[in-house]
Amino acid sequence: MNAISKLGAQKHLREFWQNYKFPLVFGVGWILLVIVLITISSFYWGSNRGIITTLTDWDGGWYISIARDGYQKPPYLAQANIAFFPLYPALISLVSLTGISYEVSAVLISWLCFLGALCILYAYVREKWSEAAAKKALCFIALNPASVFFAMAYTESLFLLLVLSSFMLVLKKRFFWAALLAGAASATRSVGAIISVVVLLSYVHHLFNKRQIGLLSALKTILVTVISLSGLLMFCSYLNVHANDPMAFSSVQQYWWRGSGAVGLIEEVRYYIDWISDRATLPLITFGFMWGAIPLAVGAIFYFLRKRNYGLAALVLGGVIIPLSTGTVTSLNRYILVLFPIFIWLALVAQKRRWLSVGLKTAGVACFVAIVFILTHPSHPFIG
Repeated sequence: MNAISKLGAQKHLREFWQNYKFPLVFGVGWILLVIVLITISSFYWGSNRGIITTLTDWDGGWYISIARDGYQKPPYLAQANIAFFPLYPALISLVSLTGISYEVSAVLISWLCFLGALCILYAYVREKWSEAAAKKALCFIALNPASVFFAMAYTESLFLLLVLSSFMLVLKKRFFWAALLAGAASATRSVGAIISVVVLLSYVHHLFNKRQIGLLSALKTILVTVISLSGLLMFCSYLNVHANDPMAFSSVQQYWWRGSGAVGLIEEVRYYIDWISDRATLPLITFGFMWGAIPLAVGAIFYFLRKRNYGLAALVLGGVIIPLSTGTVTSLNRYILVLFPIFIWLALVAQKRRWLSVGLKTAGVACFVAIVFILTHPSHPFIG
């Protein structure tokens, strides 16, 4: 029985390797590329910050502070870690119990989640479209101006893994498991609630197609809704006790210059124009990367609406509207990064136009390398 189990395990491993060899090799190669680029760029700038320090910059420090010390107590009169959702720091804290530092734990989680996300994206696109489109989608999502965040102590990799897993389970009609992962996504970042809506609408559509309408179906729908929002609901419940404000994560956004809606967006455009008129290079690059993401989102939305793939269109639409509603495009490049339908759309369009495929890959690699060099610059610039 032991020998049979061993043979069965070996067979499954061989099948897994055959099915996911490309995304795994591609993902490991991508991680090694990030390490090499950080090493080279640090040497070029004469910086001695190191790989882990570079990859735990900016928001990474907030997540690590939650993992190490928990959430700050009120009052919140300045930026505070209460603005960040709990699942990622909880995982960091869990991994650190093995004796690995919080910083290394955070980076390892991001790397492993990104490898998992690449595998699921590959399987998802291959099943719905083609293997060629799947390979292109992986290239576009891993090699673009913002993709370095997948290697950093940010929630991008974890969130992408959860979102893709939830969509894959919806595709397999396993709605309760999809709702569970949507609930985990809603405990990872605020836009996770969009996944809950997609799962719920997909489930309701499935019930209508099966003509399963009645009290039991209504109860199941309520259960799917609660499960898919469980992460957000639990976090709000905790904040109500901890900070006497169930929406404390939103309330403190004002200290990140968020919350001013359309007025804030107009003021931000003026602010960037003033900087650009002074020929400031970095603001020009930042402006281009942040705002340049919007046309891509619009293109993907219209494409999937035309193809009647409303779930993918809804994910992109919600993933853009929520951050823009805060009144700033700051970090919009990161919000766009996890909207995987955009990269599927690019892959499908580029599949029919070789010149476009080559152009996008070349531009993506060039921008990716440039951003890593900017990330390691001694002036410690903010890139998203």
